Amino acid sequence: MTESVAELVGLARARRTDLRRLEVKTASGGLPKSIRETLSAFSNGSGGVILLGLDERHDFAVAPDIDPVRLRDALDATCADEMSPPVRAEIDIEEVDGGSIVVARIPELDPRHKPCFVTARGEYAGSYTRGGDGDRRMTEYEIALLHANRGQPTDDRDAVEQASIEDLNRDSVRRLLTRLRLREPVAFPQQLPDELALTRIGVLVENDAGRLVPSLAGLLALGDYPQQFFPQLNV
Repeated sequence: MTESVAELVGLARARRTDLRRLEVKTASGGLPKSIRETLSAFSNGSGGVILLGLDERHDFAVAPDIDPVRLRDALDATCADEMSPPVRAEIDIEEVDGGSIVVARIPELDPRHKPCFVTARGEYAGSYTRGGDGDRRMTEYEIALLHANRGQPTDDRDAVEQASIEDLNRDSVRRLLTRLRLREPVAFPQQLPDELALTRIGVLVENDAGRLVPSLAGLLALGDYPQQFFPQLNV
């Protein structure tokens, strides 16, 4: 959020609630433990702003009994020491209505490093996302999607150790190779051995023992009965 502090405070007072990308805490008793959940949620979403020192019970007036310097330092330590990966927030003390509040701008975490989670709880119990005006724990499915989005998935290249080239359907392999040799005669000339051609397109891969076996994608696409090895997988 690029709004000024005055605009953010005005927005909180107008809406009288937290927003998807704005969290307000009174923090009169010190830094709330729940702040870690918000740090996680904003980092895993599209970022957000935390305002510490506004009292929701009194029309979001500046709380008179906070220690902004101590709050700022505690929040900075929480970002650095209690979150994985550490949250690199911009934390400042700003003046509002003659008093001081702490403003923390939380950037979205690079997708390659998501999810951000509360270190002490672990990834699956400590990852949060934003829902309405609050934070909720991410499901295992949501975390798996974040893992997949870190880069191009390569599960389809995994070697199926129990399978062999004999588990591939001969007619399907023949039709595929015939089409490849017609369309790409330089890469797949007629004299190229079938096993090498299948290796070039990832149908066969070398396992740790150096033996050629079907890849997961190769088995699912060309196998006689892939469900022998993966009963719940289909193309």
